[in-house]
Amino acid sequence: MVIAVHQLPDDDWLGFTHAYFPAWAFDEYALRDGWAFARKGEGYLALTAAHGLEFITRGGNAYRELRSTAGATCGCVTWDAPRSTAISPRSRKRYSRST
Repeated sequence: MVIAVHQLPDDDWLGFTHAYFPAWAFDEYALRDGWAFARKGEGYLALTAAHGLEFITRGGNAYRELRSTAGATCGCVTWDAPRSTAISPRSRKRYSRST
């Protein structure tokens, strides 16, 4: 398990923090209640930020980037779990490059 926490300074030049989140590369993913979840095989990922997450759906980083405003504290948790564990089908989203 890995946990990473980042705090951006208020005067950060970019104005936001971001995470690479290539939706098409995951077996499944969900964005819910300020969290982003993803599964690839038996690997799992959960991301959150104090100021929320925005899933970028336009431009060069469409469907592969999450952003949060500057000053936000972000956490990342990754772990392996048994194959029988899955993200709730009710909240599941899938992405296809043809969409």
